[in-house]
Amino acid sequence: MASASASVFGLALLAATGAPAGASLTPDDTSGHPQAADAASLNDFNGDGFQDLMAVRESDGNLLFYAGNGDATFDAAVSRGAGWGRMDIVLPGDLTGDGIPDLLARNNQTGTLYTYPGNGSGGLKAPITAGTGWNSISLIASAGDFNADGHSDLYAVRKADWKLYLYQGNGNGTFGTRYLADDTYRGWDDADTLITVGDTDSWGRDELLIRETSGRYVMISGGGSTQKQNADSVLDGSLGQRTSTRYSQVAPVGDFDGDDVPDVVGIDSRTGELELHTVSFSETDGTARPLRTPVVIGRGWGKMRLASTDTDRTYDYDGNGVSEVVYRQTDGSVWTQGPQHGSWWNSEPWGTGFKNMTLLETAGDLTSDGFSDLLARDSSGNLYAYPGNGTTAGAVPRILIGGGWNTMSAVVGGQDFNGDGRTDVVAREKSTGYLYFYPGLGTGKVGSRVKVGIGWNAMRELTSVGDLNHDGHADVLAIRGSDNCLYFYGGRGTGTLKPAVQIGCGFSGIQNFASVGDINLDGHADWVARRSSDGRTYLYQGDGKGDYRSTSVLIDDWTWINLIV
Repeated sequence: MASASASVFGLALLAATGAPAGASLTPDDTSGHPQAADAASLNDFNGDGFQDLMAVRESDGNLLFYAGNGDATFDAAVSRGAGWGRMDIVLPGDLTGDGIPDLLARNNQTGTLYTYPGNGSGGLKAPITAGTGWNSISLIASAGDFNADGHSDLYAVRKADWKLYLYQGNGNGTFGTRYLADDTYRGWDDADTLITVGDTDSWGRDELLIRETSGRYVMISGGGSTQKQNADSVLDGSLGQRTSTRYSQVAPVGDFDGDDVPDVVGIDSRTGELELHTVSFSETDGTARPLRTPVVIGRGWGKMRLASTDTDRTYDYDGNGVSEVVYRQTDGSVWTQGPQHGSWWNSEPWGTGFKNMTLLETAGDLTSDGFSDLLARDSSGNLYAYPGNGTTAGAVPRILIGGGWNTMSAVVGGQDFNGDGRTDVVAREKSTGYLYFYPGLGTGKVGSRVKVGIGWNAMRELTSVGDLNHDGHADVLAIRGSDNCLYFYGGRGTGTLKPAVQIGCGFSGIQNFASVGDINLDGHADWVARRSSDGRTYLYQGDGKGDYRSTSVLIDDWTWINLIV
């Protein structure tokens, strides 16, 4: 039970973890199929000379292997086991020096980093522990020998200072000395995706592709200077295609179509289509450009998680790299407040148009444009989505979800409850106590509801806290009115919930539960709640196991607001 107590590579040597040295070279192309030298068999897990795909299916946590055919097509998925819902995966190339690509995975519950050596036939061997405490890392990218010592290395962004570090590969699945690669002050706090693309310009250096919270992409060389702020190679949110397409995920796939140039795949956030991109980086003028129109190579991929770490920015409304608490003042103005540079800072107000709203709720990315949104209900029962723009939420025009929502006594959002890659809504009906699941359509609207629970009128506070136990599914927290105890409802990934587990009592004076994601940057979802008597607002720090490990005072006197969400 939880307690309730109140620049240039090589610039600086920071830490070291010793391990035996080894050798790391990409294996030969056994098929005779021409491929780029630096990425020849980056993801060739079955040894046929063609690049393959690995992905995690969100609904059941299965790791799926897709054998590539060398022409931008791939075979049907083969499961390589369940239990991967709590793992971030990266395709790092050959970390163990045996000539076979490996898989890098971080257990988000424990923070342990593992190397899973490939077995050469599309499967994986027993894992090698590569490090602990990796929940302090936001982004991980591998698949390049960045320090030219013959071993594949690892780039990572630390949450503590939002700087880029290089972890030297030892050639045996572990990593040695860590160096500061970019010392720009908090220069990477706006990066939510980091991948190694490969040598796209044949200059012998692997390029890094970064997606920023603004939605744009930046490509920089992985050798020499890695200062993101100096990069000129900027692409729009459609990877330079100048369309409205936005990608929920991007990942490297080596030369997937056999044209001797490394490729990138992205999942269209609205359609769920898997698209193949080829982007070139010019070393001479430091710019990136798309080489051709992307090709759709798969459908239904919204329910999949690709091999690249992705920072959860569900509650990051202003793009500063950390979550914020959304609150409404008595005059109706809506603000956010969150940690910046060791202090708490307010956002700019979003206007007073929310004063007469009977409900205000975080919505996650309900519109699938890459930015977090808000839900609001007016006095007549109309429910609206207020799209965010990456700086604030509530940007016009608002989207009417539907009428009749005044029959609901609770509406919560912000999470994907059925594992289809789209943000959903859960609501409780006032007259019956039924709990309904509304699948998100990725457009700001929701589909037909499904009843997923009864007796929910017994609960006086509900919030969708995210994946509190790191099983890959969104969860719900609720306070029961009869005993003022807090209950955890684990998500199943199907829109339904598991039976309640009591995780704490003594919540009689607590109101306004609100999810805030990982606001303390320890890798686990947190939430906040305000005490009605004096406005004191507490931070509940999640423990990654469906419970919370401690409580601290976040705001001492929040009496001048009337709602936190």
